[in-house]
Amino acid sequence: MTAPASATGPFAAALALRTYSFGRSALLAGLRLSDLRAGDAVLVPGYVCQEVLAPIAASGARAVFYDVNEMLEPASVWRDWPAARAVVAVNYFGFPQNLAPFRAWCAHHGAVLIEDNAHGWLGRDEDSAWLGLRGDLGIFSMRKTLRLVDGAALAVVRADLAARAPMQVPPRHAVMPIGQRTERWLAGLPSAMPLVWARTLRRAWRQQRTGSASPPASARAETDMPIDAAPHAGLQAALNAFDAAAEGRRRRALYQQIHARLTPFGVAPLWCEVPAGTVPYGYAFRAGALGGRDLEVVCKTVRRMGLDVFLWPALPLAIAPAAPRHYSNTWLVNFL
Repeated sequence: MTAPASATGPFAAALALRTYSFGRSALLAGLRLSDLRAGDAVLVPGYVCQEVLAPIAASGARAVFYDVNEMLEPASVWRDWPAARAVVAVNYFGFPQNLAPFRAWCAHHGAVLIEDNAHGWLGRDEDSAWLGLRGDLGIFSMRKTLRLVDGAALAVVRADLAARAPMQVPPRHAVMPIGQRTERWLAGLPSAMPLVWARTLRRAWRQQRTGSASPPASARAETDMPIDAAPHAGLQAALNAFDAAAEGRRRRALYQQIHARLTPFGVAPLWCEVPAGTVPYGYAFRAGALGGRDLEVVCKTVRRMGLDVFLWPALPLAIAPAAPRHYSNTWLVNFL
C-alpha cells in the first residue's frame, strides 16, 4: 500500500508499508519479520495494555517486562536491561518516547527496535522525525485517530527487513458494525449530549452485566488475536480523504482547552504543554491528588463536552498485582 504523504503523514516515507485490521496483527507481522525463535524474549514496558502481549504469544516468543518511571521513560539504564531479540518502545498518548537508550541497547544486543506508535500516527518528535519511523519497525493504529471500521499498519524502516517484508494482505469488504455506525452518527450531531447519554447507558449496561463499567482485565486479552488480519477495503479511500493538518490542529487546540477546564480541579496532567510536532492522542492525567467526588466531577465535565474519559490501561495480569501507583491511576480523555 502506498498513500500520499499529505493524507497519511509518515507512511509515504516508510521503505515498506503493510496495512492490517488491528495493531495486534501489525505487531505480529513485525515480530515474525524479526526472526524470533520459539522462546525468544521480547522486552516490553510493564505499563502497557494487555493486548500488546497477544502477538508476542502468537509469535512463540515470551514477554519480558521493563519498568517505566512516572515520566513514562525507562526506570533503569539500558545496560541493566536483560538480553532479548527485540524491544518495544511506546510513544504514550502520542508524545515522543526518547529512543536513545533503546537504540544503544539494540546496538549492544543486535536486537530489533519496534516503535509502538499506536497513539501517535500524525506526530513528529523535536527533530521533526515522524513518530513510528525512528526505529527498525513502526506500529500504527489509525482507527484510534479516525472513526474507521478498522485500520492499522506496519512500517518497515530498516532496509534489510524491508527487502523481505511480508506480502500485503488483500483487503476485505465488510459493513461497519452497528455500534460504530451509531457512535459516528451521534458524534456528528450539533449537541454532544446524545453521544454522552449513549456512552453512559453502555457503561451502565456493562456494570450490570459484568460488575465493572470498564472492560475487565482478562487472560484471553493476552492471547487472542483478531480473526481476520485483512484491513477494510475502504481504508485507503478514508486515508486519502483525511485532512491530517486540520486534525492535528484540532487535537492540539483541544488539549489546551481541556487543560484550562480541568486545572481548577487540581488535575495533574502528564504533560502541561504539547511540544512542537506532537499530535496528542488524548489528555492524560493522574487522579492520585483527587478525591473520589472530585474525580467524578472531572469525568462529568469532560463527558459533557462529548469526550470519553477512562482509566488506562488494563495492565498485564503479571504486572497488575504489584504495579507501582503511577501505572494504575492514569486517566485518559480520548480525543477521537
